[in-house]
Amino acid sequence: MNTRSRLGGQRVVLEVRSGDPSIHLVDASTGVGLLVIGAGGGGSTVRRVLRHAHCPVVVVRPSRPGRDAPLAGHVVVGVDGSPAARGAVEFAFAYAAEHHFPLAAVHVSAESRDDYFYDETTLSTHFATEPHALGLLAEEVEPWALKYPSVAIRRAVMTGSVAQGLTRAGTGARLLVIGDKRRGMVSRARTGDIPRTVSADAPCSVAAVPLGRPEGEPL
Repeated sequence: MNTRSRLGGQRVVLEVRSGDPSIHLVDASTGVGLLVIGAGGGGSTVRRVLRHAHCPVVVVRPSRPGRDAPLAGHVVVGVDGSPAARGAVEFAFAYAAEHHFPLAAVHVSAESRDDYFYDETTLSTHFATEPHALGLLAEEVEPWALKYPSVAIRRAVMTGSVAQGLTRAGTGARLLVIGDKRRGMVSRARTGDIPRTVSADAPCSVAAVPLGRPEGEPL
């Protein structure tokens, strides 16, 4: 009722379905721009929807306090130069521009011994020697910075594993956006299912932007 009162009855459709919620949610994701689900207990429904949805999925959870965190209040997006990450960057810039939020582009590097930050608005640096990863961030962000000039941008390099670095970057964030490469079961077993791990552990809502689903993989 709150949604209808805010958006108007003509813009809201209510459907009640029985059966496995993950199957119905994946089916509902066909041909739509965004699917929003609650984090719940982070169980099988969230895992299956993240793995098989045909559109970006936002897993909503309350943000944990993080006002003193370096990227608090930002739309945080993971960047690694891959096609999946580029889709996430596009999504994050559009979201930040629409809602007038600042954006933080984050790369996670196992080679770094500490976290590094660069603020493009104040041109302030927070490190002694610029790491190579900041060059990657600048290259990946530049086209979208030109398209969305109103978005204030920070660049950050986090240390540790990808899942740990992104989860830490999400402290106090408005939204954490990650690309989903939709790798097969063998690849996920070897290197971990990052979208699932981040959506379960992040201290904020997470948007997973899919690259594509492997053909023939069962739900």
